Amino acid sequence: MKIRKAKLSDIPRIAELGVEYGKYEHKLDKNQKIGSLKEEKRLATLFFKNKEVEWFLLDNGGKVLGFSAVSVDKRGRTKRGVLHTIFIEKDARGKGEGTKLLHHALNYLKKKGCISVKSKIFSKNKVSLRLHKRLGFKAEKNTGYSISKKLA
Repeated sequence: MKIRKAKLSDIPRIAELGVEYGKYEHKLDKNQKIGSLKEEKRLATLFFKNKEVEWFLLDNGGKVLGFSAVSVDKRGRTKRGVLHTIFIEKDARGKGEGTKLLHHALNYLKKKGCISVKSKIFSKNKVSLRLHKRLGFKAEKNTGYSISKKLA
């Protein structure tokens, strides 16, 4: 498996995975909305057209099994990374691929000069919380689900 940058032609697959992501979080909490494929395509396209956001895909011989999206927040005196999302399809989980994809995203942000990275994780997504904590993320005080990590 390799990690590569997303192309516009990847939007349909990113959207399919976005629907799967919604279903996954809905299983954890029935109040979580499952977006339609049309809505996920619209959102992925908007995100993709934002030149500040970089998408990375987990590609297994041409089949995309996961994605992450990051950006650099340049407000303030120092650059900070933002991990917008990361998701791995069910059959690819538990094999270290999510760890590789997250490391890739973090290395990208570090190369861009970020001193830290911030993300928000659905508080009931214990698998994702465990992965992020294993890689050094810490919960921010009084937020419930905001996490951050120093990169420098």
